[in-house]
Amino acid sequence: MNRSTTEPTMSYITEFADPASRFRPKEKPWYDTDFSAETISEPARKLLEEYSGIPHDQVLDHVKALRDRAWELFPFPCIGMGRFLDLSILTSPNYDEIAARLKGGQKLLDLGCCLGQEIRQLVSPQHCTVRSGSGD
Repeated sequence: MNRSTTEPTMSYITEFADPASRFRPKEKPWYDTDFSAETISEPARKLLEEYSGIPHDQVLDHVKALRDRAWELFPFPCIGMGRFLDLSILTSPNYDEIAARLKGGQKLLDLGCCLGQEIRQLVSPQHCTVRSGSGD
């Protein structure tokens, strides 16, 4: 990143786009090597088990494998630190309104959503809506 402006430099962009990038090593400070079962919040674990059908004893291995595959494509801090497990929509002051609107037939487009965890939470069996989409 060019520190004198808010715009990324071309080399910064190229480093993230290049599969042979030096950013891929897991020695980066934002790659959590101590990733453990405690890292997975209860809402995230419940979503993985109930919505995705992952057995309880396989959740940690699944999350680690998913994180590592995502890291190979995009070694962003949110991937390396497992922030995709934070289901912040549940604590949003707008959560009830969002859920009600979706149940009423409105659509939701979630952009910049990492792995789409918030959409998965909203389309889980509690909400039963398919009027949503996401992209990062």
